[in-house]
Amino acid sequence: FTTDAIYTAPTMDGEPRRVFSVFDDYGHTPWHVCSHSATEVAIFGGEDFTHGNTLMFDAATDNFLYQSKFLDALMAIDRGSGALEWQAGGRFGTFIDEDGDTIDPERAYDVDGPHQTWWSHAHMSHAWPEGFVLYDNGTHHSPLVSRIAAYTWDTSAHTLRRTFAFTNESGVYDPILGDVRRLNGGNYLVSWTMSGMLTEVTPEGRVVWRASAELGSAIGRIDYLESFYP
Repeated sequence: FTTDAIYTAPTMDGEPRRVFSVFDDYGHTPWHVCSHSATEVAIFGGEDFTHGNTLMFDAATDNFLYQSKFLDALMAIDRGSGALEWQAGGRFGTFIDEDGDTIDPERAYDVDGPHQTWWSHAHMSHAWPEGFVLYDNGTHHSPLVSRIAAYTWDTSAHTLRRTFAFTNESGVYDPILGDVRRLNGGNYLVSWTMSGMLTEVTPEGRVVWRASAELGSAIGRIDYLESFYP
């Protein structure tokens, strides 16, 4: 098994402080999540229990936001105490979908409810007090296709609702990477990684522009620059 932990920067004595460890502080014995936790890292000779691929900091709550690909879970970790404050999605999620989609703890990877609320093996870079957006790779969706999905949430009441979803017209499926950010005007900037393509999409699902790289190129994490000039 590979290990996921959150550390702060080194202190004055040169030592980093461990804030949270999935294996020591999560409170649940590791389990075989799905076949991908073994097959995607077989080259390294082990299993990848969580595959944490997102770490953000929410200054308003002093929480780290940690997203695990294989657990399909977004967690809030208190920066000071290292306590797990809440979890949205996944086997031990505490959030309720306002539209009614539920997660079976014994088959938490099987997320295709009637409202298509929950995500499958996603990547994430952007959250704000009222919601978040993620790149839903869709590894356990049927049909097998990737999408972007935006949500509103109440982190006190532990409720959320999917408010927007967009699938590329070519039916892109990215088993790895992928990224999306909400822009200031409300549009979404999307990296369809393995297709080497970027798009800007409106909340109504209209593609504003598209850029493609050469065949074989992959575009990973993205950010938006207002201008190249100071």
